Amino acid sequence: MRKWRVGTFSMGMLLIAIGVILLAGQISGISSAKLIFSWWPIILVILGIEVLAHVYFSKEEQPKVKYDGFSIFIIIFIIIASTVIYSIGYAINNIPGVKDLSAFGVYRNESRYVKNFTIKPEEQKKFAIKNHDGNIVIKQGEGTDIEVEADISITNNDEAYAKTVADGIVEISKTNGVDVSTKIYNRSGSSDKIKAIRVNYLVRVPKGVEVSVNNDQGTVTVKEINKNISIQNCNGDVNFESSKEIEKALNIENQFGSIRVTIPKSQKGQYKVFAADGGVTSNIPKKIGNEEHVQSVNEVVGNNEVTISLKAENGDINILGN
Repeated sequence: MRKWRVGTFSMGMLLIAIGVILLAGQISGISSAKLIFSWWPIILVILGIEVLAHVYFSKEEQPKVKYDGFSIFIIIFIIIASTVIYSIGYAINNIPGVKDLSAFGVYRNESRYVKNFTIKPEEQKKFAIKNHDGNIVIKQGEGTDIEVEADISITNNDEAYAKTVADGIVEISKTNGVDVSTKIYNRSGSSDKIKAIRVNYLVRVPKGVEVSVNNDQGTVTVKEINKNISIQNCNGDVNFESSKEIEKALNIENQFGSIRVTIPKSQKGQYKVFAADGGVTSNIPKKIGNEEHVQSVNEVVGNNEVTISLKAENGDINILGN
């Protein structure tokens, strides 16, 4: 007959409680370590109840309390770990002079800045955007101007310095159309101030503007742009949607991530589709996949006046007809 060892029940309750606290922290943004640190004495209460229950329900005349050593060790370890984590966080945020722990990968602030730009399109009606880390969403706007919203997040130890960086991180030029790019930040000499910069873009362009996207890290979404689109992405999924047929060309290249294209089923053109390490699926009629999982397609539907070129090095390609 298996004997009851004190500590097993308490450890089980502790693991359940920590799981609930961590989940609540993820949802609400409350410090999980702070909650654990604040409520850890309840473990002693549960452990005491378990001891009393063992003595009360034991059938022995002189019951001896036997402890589950491993469970007691886990309980003590969790309490000590949460205390240390909370103490470090408290020191970083409240004690003057204790702020530079960048050598250990610890930064005080996660600062966010939103910048808005309104740009008159040039006669070429071309828009190009280049980003290094962040998501890009481009939609057709209702006005005649190009509207750019840059949502900038900077992990830092110096908010004043981070604001200066954010003020100059987005560069706009007009050489052959409108070019928007995220400036490459040089961390040399300031690695203790800035850890990471991420810029998410939301762009609205007027009807008829050609779009070119170059992104290193993040997802790219382009909606209702149907004239000469070029998308190059390195790490993240690419989603393209248009309720109107493509004019001239649609070129998408993605190194790590899937490509999802939604276009009219009546779309004519030359389809050049290749998934190096993945598959191609489609519900477009005739020769483009026919809902079968293939790796490459090179076919003409109707005529070859429009080129639709899709290439994924590591990921699937899905073409949907609407």
